[in-house]
Amino acid sequence: MHSGPAPLATLLVAAASWSAHRIANPPAHDPLTILYRERVGREGAWAVVVASALLFACRRASPTVKADPAEAGVTRASVECRDGVVLEGGQPAPDAGEMTWPRVVATAAARSGAQAAALARVSCDRFENMRGCARETWNRLYQASDGGVSFHGTIELSVELSLGKVTSAQRVAGDDVLARCVADVLRECKLDDATSATGTITIAFAERKWKTHLQQHFIEIPSDIDASGVMGAMGASYPALTRCYEDGRTRDPKLAGMTFMQFEVDALGKARKIDLGAAMKVDAITGKCMVDTIAGIVFPKPTSAPAKIVWPLEYEWTPE
Repeated sequence: MHSGPAPLATLLVAAASWSAHRIANPPAHDPLTILYRERVGREGAWAVVVASALLFACRRASPTVKADPAEAGVTRASVECRDGVVLEGGQPAPDAGEMTWPRVVATAAARSGAQAAALARVSCDRFENMRGCARETWNRLYQASDGGVSFHGTIELSVELSLGKVTSAQRVAGDDVLARCVADVLRECKLDDATSATGTITIAFAERKWKTHLQQHFIEIPSDIDASGVMGAMGASYPALTRCYEDGRTRDPKLAGMTFMQFEVDALGKARKIDLGAAMKVDAITGKCMVDTIAGIVFPKPTSAPAKIVWPLEYEWTPE
């Protein structure tokens, strides 16, 4: 589109051309034009024509840009999918406490609500597979870090859906490896209906709270001591052992692994000769904390002292 003033420039050029012609070729009875011709000369007249032509050319070289009528008034609609649930019409989000890490929040945006909803359903269809992509990314980042990585990944993909199947999913922003993994997941999706849509899907993987997980393995307990009483006493010590471990992680973020604690229970029910037998490398502070915790446990009195116990315990730092 050209700007509005272009017709005016055309009129100016036409007027200038007519004036130049009159000046260059005046009628014999036109004394005013003859006088002007004598003052400015033929060259001056043609200068007017050239200046007017330049003005017109500049106006043509600077068109006014107008918005595409197809985009005018278009509001991009967005629909959200949280952990496999499409949220529409004020629907409440799923309870985060019931979900498996990491939480998957996908926001689909398109030109219409129907298209956005279709893209959101695509995201919901494979959200568990997307969790796998996020876990792989977390593991990759964890291995490359000092163990203190906190993963909050967000990626954006440009997606085309044709007849219910994702035909194109291209990364727009975010971790490249994660985006490729999610794009592959989306391309596996096929909706039941023959919906077509074009838009973007922004996927956020929100990290949950982390906690210490203690996994108890097979415990060797001799027959001359009450096994259920030993198990109960050990279980009561878990919170204290957890605090020892979490304090140790502040000094070594990658601290995790097994301890094969061995000790003897004397006639008074006290643990003696405590050896952590740690497969995981704990520092002196963490080791002393664990030994002191076991020493403070009150066990059942054995019928034949001492009673030797082997207590394998695995420490992990995992998302809730």
